[in-house]
Formats: sequence, C-alpha cells, structure tokens
Amino acid sequence: MGSVGEGRGRGRAPQRADAMVRRASAGDARRLTRLVRTSGAYEGPYASMVEGYRVGPDYIETHRVFVAEDIATGRILGFYALLLDPPELDLMFVADSAQGLGIGRLLATHLREEARSAGLTGVRIVSH
Repeated sequence: MGSVGEGRGRGRAPQRADAMVRRASAGDARRLTRLVRTSGAYEGPYASMVEGYRVGPDYIETHRVFVAEDIATGRILGFYALLLDPPELDLMFVADSAQGLGIGRLLATHLREEARSAGLTGVRIVSH
C-alpha cells in the first residue's frame, strides 16, 4: 500500500490522491478494459490500437496484474501487468482523470518491487 502526494495536473489545481496498490481480481476485468479503451493516449490515429481491446478475467488470473485504487472510493486509478517469461511490462495505464497525481510513479515503484520479489534482474518496457 502506498500513498500518493500532490501532483500537477494539466490546467487544474493540484490534488491529492490517497491510493493503494493491490493485486487485480477477475472481477476488475470490465473496469480495466474500460480504462484501456477510454485512454486519452489512444485518441485520433491511435484509437484503432485499443478498439475492441479486452483485459479478460483469464488474463488477470494468468499474469501479475496490479491496480492502483482510490482508498476512499474504490475507484481504479490505474493498473499494470507484469509478464515473467520473458520479463516484460505488458500494460500500464493511468486513468485520464488521475493524470498528474503520482499514480504512474506509484505503479512504477510497485512494479520495480514486484519484479525484484519475483527474482527478475530486468524488465523490458516498450512505451507509447
């Protein structure tokens, strides 16, 4: 569990997000899918990359998927998926409304700790 301090959002006052990271469950699949499909990073010419994309319960049960969740509301603020063989960050998304609140940093720190605990010495990261 981690707490995220004040961030700088684009065009809005700094806010505080109290978030914790937890293992995703199969019941999170629909919310994670919605987060991917509505990501502002995949608008315009990139929209087709996530159109129809699905984070299914089977994916969550097979891989190490973790969510950053707002402690007060239970809202999912972001998530990532770590594949072990070969070691790779498969997905990482932060909700558009949570941008600038330190959620990406919280997830990246958790990813680093999770990789170490799994005995990994490196993780391949391909970003958009």
